Amino acid sequence: MKLNSKVALITGAGSGIGRATAILFAQEGGKVALVGRTASKLEETAKLISGDEVYCVARDLSRRERAQEAVDECARHFGGLDIVVNNAGISRQRSLLETDEALWDELIAHNLKNPFWLVQAAVPWLARRGGGVIINISSSLGLKPSPGFGAYAMTKAALQMLTLSLAQEHAKDRIRANAICPAVVDTPIHETYLTPDGAQQRKEEMARFYPLGRIGTAEEVARAALYLASEEASWMTGTTLLMDGGRLVK
Repeated sequence: MKLNSKVALITGAGSGIGRATAILFAQEGGKVALVGRTASKLEETAKLISGDEVYCVARDLSRRERAQEAVDECARHFGGLDIVVNNAGISRQRSLLETDEALWDELIAHNLKNPFWLVQAAVPWLARRGGGVIINISSSLGLKPSPGFGAYAMTKAALQMLTLSLAQEHAKDRIRANAICPAVVDTPIHETYLTPDGAQQRKEEMARFYPLGRIGTAEEVARAALYLASEEASWMTGTTLLMDGGRLVK
């Protein structure tokens, strides 16, 4: 068991990477706090986890006080906090010149303010345990943008800078912060900007651009998160882990 009763708070745990990470962390002995906007989706994830070491908190984290409430509730339920996985986010496809203020604000709220407020609330809890781990799920687009996703890419690049800042400022607290940057992963997020049929077609088209011949899976990203959360990565902080099937080196 790589986590051995460690308490992990995972955002966006109602589907995709968040759900896969919650299930894997629980299998590896962790206690998991599932956080997201939709209670029914969190409950679906909880049903996939055996035992009672799971707790659900439905919150919109884009407001600082809501993020604080969510972290405090999860930490008090389990008696502390050891790991934070900032996975929640949104993706929108629109050119830079077509990106209006409403879309920009939406991207900033979900992809940057959410994780920022969450770690601000979580760091004191992690420090009380003598250290902990923060894992931010960013994107390969935060390293190299793609046409139509410029604004999204900027928010993810900022998330990577948040990761570096956390690693720098809180090493003294024995808190490690790392980011994972996946390329296209087979998750429901694609259906937020495409129809379900269009999302499937898009994923098939994207597979041809990857040297490994396919897009990623949520389970693969979850395994990377498990490594970073475990003692196997105890000397890693401020790292950006790219998972893109070789796309950036093609």
